[in-house]
Amino acid sequence: MDGELERADVVHLVRLLGEVSGSELSLNDRRKMLLNGLASLVGADVWVWSLMGEIDPSAPPTHTVFLHGGFRDNQLDQYLKIQEHPDLQWMTEPFMSALLTTSNHVTRVKEQMVSDEELNASSIAPQLIEADLDGIILSGRTTRQGQVSVISLFRSVGRRQFSLRDARLTHIVLSEVDWLHETAFPNHPREGISALSPRQRTVLGFLLQGYQRKEIAKKIDLSVHTVNDYIKEVYAVLGVHSHTELFHRFYRGDQGDLVIPGTYY
Repeated sequence: MDGELERADVVHLVRLLGEVSGSELSLNDRRKMLLNGLASLVGADVWVWSLMGEIDPSAPPTHTVFLHGGFRDNQLDQYLKIQEHPDLQWMTEPFMSALLTTSNHVTRVKEQMVSDEELNASSIAPQLIEADLDGIILSGRTTRQGQVSVISLFRSVGRRQFSLRDARLTHIVLSEVDWLHETAFPNHPREGISALSPRQRTVLGFLLQGYQRKEIAKKIDLSVHTVNDYIKEVYAVLGVHSHTELFHRFYRGDQGDLVIPGTYY
C-alpha cells in the first residue's frame, strides 16, 4: 500500500510518543516537544497548532494560532495574512468537509486537496511562495466540545512535497495524543499512548518491533504471565484486540489520512 510505514518509522513514532507522554514538562512544553519531534520526523520546516470554531466549509476558516515553530523573521506575519485570503476556503475545503462528515481524526497532504495546476493558477499561490510555504499537511479533529484542533505542517518552496508516508506518520502520531487536542478545554480524559505506564510503553515498543511474548519476557526480565498481563492492558487502553489490530493501527492508522488518489472533493 502506498504510504505504508516501515518498521523504523514505527519505532521512531512510538519513541516520540513515549518520550513526550512520559515527560514532566509543562503542558505547553510537551506540546512543543511533540510538534518539534513530529516536524523532525517528517522533515517539516514549520508547524502551527491552532484552534477554530465550528466548521463551515462555505466560509473562510478562522484559526486562532496557539503555538508554532520554525518560522523565520516575518514569516509568521505572512502566514497570518494568508489566513485572511479568500482562496484559503477553496483550497482547504476538502479537509474541512472531511472533518465535518466524520468523528475521526483527518489528515490531508496538499495533493489530496488541490492539484498543482489549480493552485498555481490561483491568487493565493504568490502569497504562499512569498511566505516560503509550499508542501502542506493538515491534520486535525473536532473536539468533544465542538471546536476544531488543527496542526499544519509546511515545507519551504523548492523542497519535495510531503508524501503519503509523511501524512501517515503525522496522522498516527497526532491521532494518538488526545491530550493535545482536548486539553485546550476542560473535562478531558487521558487516552491513547499517554495513558500507558512506562513499562506498558516498553512492551508496546517490543510488540511493534515484531517480538513474541517469550522474547519480550526475556528482554525485560519478567515472566511470560506478567508480560501477557501487560499486553492485555496495552490492548485495552489502545482499543485493540489482537497483535494484528495493533500492527494495523500503527502501520496503517485508521485510514483517516487517505482519500482516493487523484480526486479532490
